[in-house]
Formats: sequence, structure tokens, C-alpha cells
Amino acid sequence: MIDETKIGKLYHRNHAQREEALDEIYQILNSFSGDQEDARAHLRAGSFVVARMFRADVLATFSHSLKLFHLLMNDYVRRHSIQKQDIIASLERVLPVLLQRTGDSNARLRQRAQEAIIESASYPELKPLHIITHYCVLPFNKTCAPRLAISRCELIEELMKILDVKTGENGLNVDNVSKFCAQALEHNAGEVRELAMKLLLSLYKTHGSIVKRYLPPDNDQTRRIKKYRDMFDAFDRMDGRTVKGDEKASTSDPSETGRKQGGTSDAGKRDILKQQNIAREQQKNFDAKGSTSKSRTPTRLDRKTPTTSVADESEFTPENTCIFCGEKNEDFVRDGLEQHYWANCPMLRRCQECNQVVEIGIYIDHLLRECGKKGKYQQCPRCTEAIGNDFDVHVKLKECHETKPNTSRCPLCHMNIPEGDKPWRDHLMGVDGCVKNPRRIQALKKNKYSQQQQQQKSVVVPTSQVNVMKKTTTGGQKKVTTTVK
Repeated sequence: MIDETKIGKLYHRNHAQREEALDEIYQILNSFSGDQEDARAHLRAGSFVVARMFRADVLATFSHSLKLFHLLMNDYVRRHSIQKQDIIASLERVLPVLLQRTGDSNARLRQRAQEAIIESASYPELKPLHIITHYCVLPFNKTCAPRLAISRCELIEELMKILDVKTGENGLNVDNVSKFCAQALEHNAGEVRELAMKLLLSLYKTHGSIVKRYLPPDNDQTRRIKKYRDMFDAFDRMDGRTVKGDEKASTSDPSETGRKQGGTSDAGKRDILKQQNIAREQQKNFDAKGSTSKSRTPTRLDRKTPTTSVADESEFTPENTCIFCGEKNEDFVRDGLEQHYWANCPMLRRCQECNQVVEIGIYIDHLLRECGKKGKYQQCPRCTEAIGNDFDVHVKLKECHETKPNTSRCPLCHMNIPEGDKPWRDHLMGVDGCVKNPRRIQALKKNKYSQQQQQQKSVVVPTSQVNVMKKTTTGGQKKVTTTVK
């Protein structure tokens, strides 16, 4: 089906050649009428081509790939009675790439990818397999790219409209959607949390308290967190219960509130003016300090330095401290900090592709989204690591372990690390930490040596062990000799 000429066109720099090759493959598959074994081989070859062309950044090429994808997963598999395991194998090759494109920076391409997933979820040959819904409801990490996380939530929202969540016969049920939304509530982006809350409220309206199984317990401690307080209040309103905030608002007297506000308006204005004057004085002092201090050449890693407010100068990170591992060294002040980042910091590593210094905790995301050679990698749906194009070979390796909820993946030793900064620091810097991190051993030896040096300096000789002996010389002078036992 695919000869050397078509392969040359598919990998050609000119995108028109790629689109021409995709059209030729489409015509071959559309008119194919061979036996079962050849049909399976054509499906495998076609899915490989689609997965490769889905990575194209040109919208026209991506659209031609979608056209071929719809043909394979709808008409082709039905016409040739392809077995389920072959369809699943092809989908598992294509779907991770297509889901990744739903977070693309190109809005039109992102929209096309979402529409393709939603449309294919209702295909009669794919619907009973539940493979598309399974991939869509996989929980994502809280550090997932916001655009991709938003698209994932939007996909669930659209799938809930076309698939019956109550019965759960199509792979989308209350349990897996609630679990997905509960994880999305922990995302760093506010838009993602709002979409997750919207989905949970929609589920609660139709299914009731089942949704609460996947949320923290409804108590005072949980309600201190605003997102949970707002959500539980919304649940109470749906159940017809009174909410504390609404009750106070209804019982308060508007005339008394107006009098209180009027009485304190003058004092409030004076406080505001006073705060503005203090802020201006602090700004002047800070500018004066900044003008007299030495200027330092900014590095490419300075963008990761945490910013602080002008009013709180005590929170600035000293120039002799690494913001990643916390090491303090006076040599860092003399432009030694960048060398520390480049060669010694146990929390960082150099990218094997672009040679850029990257945090180990986000190295997988770097390979998938930021690296100049990100086209060489795809995300494994099982272990979430960045792998090459040969997914089957990766699965056979011993490093491909299934990820657990609320964990991140170490790209060095392939272990699941609990989410948060402290677990990562313990893993990458601790005594019993990552065995594949060479900088960790180097840092431990350095810390041990510095501790020994400090202990030697802090040794104090007790006065009880010092004997002073006086000897008289011939000249009548006294010579004092001190010996230490």
C-alpha cells in the first residue's frame, strides 16, 4: 500500500507533498477490497501514518490526517469486519497524539482535534469498546498545561451530552467522571478548577450525593478552602438547605448596614491615604537601595527566581542561595550560581536533546511541549513518560510501570513520586533518594565534607586540660610554656 514514493512524500518538507500522499492513501483504503489479513495490515499501516501526521503543525496537513482517521475508524473497520483487538491497537497508537493536540496553541487545530474525538466516540464500531472515553477521563497532573487541561474538561462536558452517563454503558459513568473532576479541582489554573466545578455541579444535579464520594469530607476544616466551600454551598442549595451566608444576608437590616458604612467612610478614607503614603516611602527606599547596589548580568534561569512585593524585602532570596536546592555558597555571588545550575544542582539536569537546563520534576513536560525536538516524543498513556515513536518496544521495558493517582513520574529512575515540592526534594536530594541522579551523590558528599569542616572549627579545648608551667631562666625572667593534654 505504502511504497517508497509515498513515504518520501509523507516526510517531505513541502506540506503539499504530504497532503498529496495522504490523499493517495485515502483513495487506496477507500477502494480496498482484499482479504481479512491484508485489511488488518492496511489498518496498522494507516494508523501509523495518521499518528505521525497528527504531529504536523500545518492545519491543512492535520485536516487531511483527520479525514484519513475518520475513514479508518468508521467505514473501513465496518466494511472489512476488523476485530476488536486490532481496532483497540490502532486507537491506542493514535488517540494519545490526538488528545495531546487538543492543547495546541493553534485554536483552529485545537478545535478540530476536539471535534474529531467527540465525533469518533459515537461511531458504532468504537462506541462499545469504551477506549475513547477511557482515555478522556484519565486524570491529569495538577501541573498539566492549562490549555490542555481546559480542553480535556471541555471534552468531558461534550461527551456527557452525547453519551448516557446514568447507565454507564458507553464507558462514561458517574464514578470515573467524578474522579476526573476531583483531580481537576487540584489544578493550578483557575479556569480548569471552574470547569471541574461546573461538571461536578451538573453531575450532582442528576445523580445526587454519589459525587461526594470522591471529594473531601464536608466539615469545617474542608470548608476553609474557598473552592470546596463554594461547591458544598451549591450542593446545599440544590438540596434545598439554607446556607449560612444567604441566611445572614436575608436577616440583616439594610438601613443599619447603610448607617454603619456611612459612619466609617471618613475613617476608611484616612486609612487608605495613610497606606498610600507608607507605600510611596517604601518605594523610594527600595529604589535608593537598588540604585546603589551592584548590577548583575541576568541569566536565562533568572526568570524562575520567585518575585516578591516591594513592601516585604525580607523575603528576597539571597544571591548566595540556590532557589532550587537551597544550597548556600559565597561563590554564588561572584557569578557562580549559573555554574551551579549547569553542573551541580541536584534538582536540575541538562536536556539530552537541546542541552537546556531544566528542572527534573518538569523534564517530561519539557520534552513533550518545550524542547526543540519535541516531535521525536510522545506521552505514554500507561506511565506518562516521554517516549519515542515505538510504543510497543517501550511497553515491553521494565521501566514502564503504571502511574498511580496523585503522583508524578521521575524521568531518571522511573518511580512514582507523590505530588508536591517536598517529596521531589526528598527524592532528588535525600540519602535514600533517586539512585539514578548523579548530582545527588555529589551534593551529599559535599554536604558531608562541609559538616566535617564546621565540626573541626568548632572544637574548643577545655580549660581543665591546660596546665601552665613556669620555669625560671638564668636571667631571672620567667618563661611560660602551655601544654595541652
